[in-house]
Amino acid sequence: MPLDYNQIFNNICVPNFVVKMDEKCFGIVENRINIFVDGLRKKGQSVDYYTANRSVSGQKAINDLIVSKWAECHALIYYRLFLKFPKCSVDFEIRENNEKGWGKDLPFNKLDDKFPDVHVKSCREYIRDYVGDYSWTFQKHNNNDRFGTDPLFDSPDSGDLITGVCLHNDFHYATICFTAPWKLIISNKLLKSPKKEDKKRLKECIYYKDLVNLARMHSVVHGQVLKD
Repeated sequence: MPLDYNQIFNNICVPNFVVKMDEKCFGIVENRINIFVDGLRKKGQSVDYYTANRSVSGQKAINDLIVSKWAECHALIYYRLFLKFPKCSVDFEIRENNEKGWGKDLPFNKLDDKFPDVHVKSCREYIRDYVGDYSWTFQKHNNNDRFGTDPLFDSPDSGDLITGVCLHNDFHYATICFTAPWKLIISNKLLKSPKKEDKKRLKECIYYKDLVNLARMHSVVHGQVLKD
């Protein structure tokens, strides 16, 4: 079926597309992420900043960063190989303290202005068991109310695509659960409070069932809906 970029760029889509890395690709990505994480462990780098400002332990911060990079790599495969977006790379730059990489995860637009930039959000399969649904989070504040706000909140009319990825247990597989322009997430009021009380001031979440319901209204559920 020909790609309908107009649909992708202007609708909430729920492709539920499963990406699988072969062993060679998996090994290359795993090695690159391990190098990245080793750099982050250095004193004064991002992990220490997350621990101090995001109410998470050092190991939880590391795990979250690992998951996010795996999600970005799977999303890159989806956009490059299956949606034929321009050639792009995952950012593995190591930043210090509040210099968190708030830029676009996949900056396609600077390569070809016909394509939007992409922000990748990750979740794991066990999240559904904890909160009753798959969900993806956006940072509103740090503990000290300084710095840690995702710049997307300053651009409610942005056409950048948000992509929700659910990583399977061994990271060889991931499901591309949804894509949506940020402006539609805002206009449809899809951002809601997280389930955990201690995160409600710091984060906002998108929930999978809300996305599916809206996508069905526009007939853009392409794959099998993930099971409840």
